[in-house]
Amino acid sequence: MYSRKMNFNIHSSEHAAKARLLLVQHAPAATDDLHALLELHGYHVSCARDMNEARRTLGNTHIDLLITDFDQSEVDDNLILNDLRSLAPSLPVILLASHHNSIVMKSMLDAGIADVVLKPSTYTELPVMIERNIIRHQLAHHAQVQYEQEIRTSCESILNALLSALNMRDMETEGHSERVTAIALILADILGVPKEQMHHIERGALLHDIGKIGVPDRILLKPGPLTEEEWVEMRKHPEIGFRLCNRIDFLKLPAQIVLHHHERWDGTGYPDGLKEYEIPLGARIFSVADALDAMMTDRPYAPAQSTEQAFQEIITSAGKQFDPQIVEAFLSIPLERWERIRSLGDADEDTNPNGYGAVVKFGESGFIR
Repeated sequence: MYSRKMNFNIHSSEHAAKARLLLVQHAPAATDDLHALLELHGYHVSCARDMNEARRTLGNTHIDLLITDFDQSEVDDNLILNDLRSLAPSLPVILLASHHNSIVMKSMLDAGIADVVLKPSTYTELPVMIERNIIRHQLAHHAQVQYEQEIRTSCESILNALLSALNMRDMETEGHSERVTAIALILADILGVPKEQMHHIERGALLHDIGKIGVPDRILLKPGPLTEEEWVEMRKHPEIGFRLCNRIDFLKLPAQIVLHHHERWDGTGYPDGLKEYEIPLGARIFSVADALDAMMTDRPYAPAQSTEQAFQEIITSAGKQFDPQIVEAFLSIPLERWERIRSLGDADEDTNPNGYGAVVKFGESGFIR
C-alpha cells in the first residue's frame, strides 16, 4: 500500500481528529491504499465506488470533504464535473488525476474543484491540502452564517419598526400580538407540530397584520362599521403583508400565514377562498387563536365576551370557519389556562410550551376585521 511504500510524517491536528472524508474511487485496491493512508493521519474515512453510492453516503453521513478520481479516457469531463458538484454544492472536493493535463486541471478548478492532486506521486501533499480546504470551508461557512445573521437582524429591525408604527396607530388592541402568538403556539404544540414549524407559526402570528400598515387611517381606526367600499380596502391587508414578508427568505413560510389568516374552513374566507386542507396548517391554527383573542378582548366595535361565550362560539364555528381537528385540540385545554392568557402578564408562562424561546420580538398590533 502507499502507506507502506512511503515515509509519512504524521501530524494529527484538531481538524484531522474530527474531520470525516468521503473517498470515491473506482479501483478497490487504490481505495484500500489511500483509505489506510488517510486513517493514519487521523481522519474518519467512508468509501464509495461510484457516484450513486457516494450520494447515499452523503445522504446518511456528515462529510467534511470529498476526494475522488476518474479516468479521463472513459468519462466526459463536463459530466464528471456536474456529478461532483451535484453531490454537495458547498462541499470541498479534491480531485485525484492520473496524469498532468493543464487544460483539464484548469477547467476543474474553474468549475469549483478545490484542489487537484497527481496520483500517487504527490500523495504526501494530500493531508496538507485536506487541512487547508477544511479550514477554508469552515471559515467560508462561518462568514456565510454571520452574513445571514446580520441580514436577518436587519430585516427584523425593519419589521419591528413597521410593527411599532402600526401599534402606535391603534392603541386599542395593545398586547394582541403577544396573546394571539401564545395561543397559536399552545395549539400547535398540542397538535404535535415539529419544532422548526413552530418558529414559522410564531413569526407568522406576530406579523399577521403587518399589511395593515398599508390601510388608510380613516378605515383602520374607524370606530363604527365599515362600508362595503371600506371593506374592499381592509381586505387587501393580507396580500400587502404577504408582499412585505415574502421578499425576505426566512419569512417565506410565515408569509403564508400572513396571506391566509382570514381564510375559512368552508371556503368563504379571503383573499383566495381556500377551503379545508388547501389552507396552510399554520393559518388554520392561527385563525382559531385570532378569533379567540378577538372575542375575549374589548374592541372598538364590540365588548369582550366571557371565556365561556368565546368557547361556545369556537365550538359552533367548527367545520365552518375553523378546522374541526384544531377546535378539538383547543377544547382539550382547561378553561383556567385560557383565562390566564387573557392577562398579558401571565402569557409568557404559556408562550414557551416546548422551550422554543421567548415569543414576542417584533411587538405587533391590529384587530380582527
